[in-house]
This record gives sequence, C-alpha cells and structure tokens, in this order.
Amino acid sequence: MKANRFWNGRPAGLMGAALEFGAAAWGALQDRVSTWLRVRNLARAGPGVVLQAGVVIRNPARVQLGARVHIGRGCALSSERHDGTLRIGDETWIDRGCHVDFSGDLEIGRTCTLSADVRIYTHDHGYDPRSEPEARRLRIGNRVWIGAGASILQNVGEIGDGALIAAGAVVTKPVPAGALVGGNPARVLVGAERSDGGALA
Repeated sequence: MKANRFWNGRPAGLMGAALEFGAAAWGALQDRVSTWLRVRNLARAGPGVVLQAGVVIRNPARVQLGARVHIGRGCALSSERHDGTLRIGDETWIDRGCHVDFSGDLEIGRTCTLSADVRIYTHDHGYDPRSEPEARRLRIGNRVWIGAGASILQNVGEIGDGALIAAGAVVTKPVPAGALVGGNPARVLVGAERSDGGALA
C-alpha cells in the first residue's frame, strides 16, 4: 500500500494520515464482516463476492451472484414482489449508491459495470402508486457499462451485449448490442442504426 494514498509526506500531516489509514482499515474490516454475513443469506454466491457495508438486500433467497461480483456501499437490491429474481454474472461491478429493483426478474450479465447512483426498475404501478406492482422482465447483456446516475426504466426489456449507457441517461426502450446511448429520453449516439433515426424513446 502506497503511503501517499494517506499521507502528504510532511511531518505535520502524520496525524491526519494515521486517521485516514485507521478509517480505511476500519472500513475494510466492516466490508469483510458484511460480506461474510450476507453471502450466507443469498440463494447462491460464487467465490470472491464482495458486499460492502451498508448494502441492503431484500428477498435474499431470490438473489444469485456469480464469482467476484462487487456491490458497493449504500446499494439497495430489492423487489416489490415475492417472486422476483435477480441473477448477476461473474466479475460484475456495482458501484456505490445504486438501486436495483428486481420485481420483474432481472438478469445482469458478466463483466458489467454499474457506475455510482444507477437506478434500475423492473416494475410499474400505472397511474396509481399504491396499486399492485406490474412486473417487467429485464436482461442486461455481458460487458455492459451503465454510467453514473443513469436510469433504466421498466419497459426497456433488454440491453444488448457491449452497450454503453451515458451518465445521466434515462433509458426507456431496448438498447441494441454495441450501441452508445445517452440523453433524456435516451437515443442511440453511436453504434446500431434504427429505421426511426436512432430514437430509443
């Protein structure tokens, strides 16, 4: 571990460095305990899974994680239905503060990246927020990168392999494999062409 990660190299900074190092060590210990406790409560978890402190998992018996999946601090994995399932492939990274709804069944492929504060929804309530949730399935392919703050709404259905979702995008329709999409509502910016001029909204 490099000292400059915690210390500015000046004697006056030693106390601050000690505080930063202590906080990092305490956080790492919390993450190890959090992972050890939570993986035993899931339907399945592969080797090398990390569930950082502060992760919230609802309906854990319906959650399956592949090998070396990382779920960051403050993430919430939840379903508003008892029969929703979540499957996440090997080596997928979900950064801090993401909300992942699997009410309608959600599959996230291998080696995907969800940057900080991504929102994924797989259900709808129509015009009545207190009505029973209407489930919508969603499949996210392999090697998909979803940028920070993006929202994937309930009618998307599928995001193809290798797609890139720009930061802050609001995705409302299926995303072709290999496409770069962005905007609100999201449109194809680079990649797969569509007969309607690229609109995904």
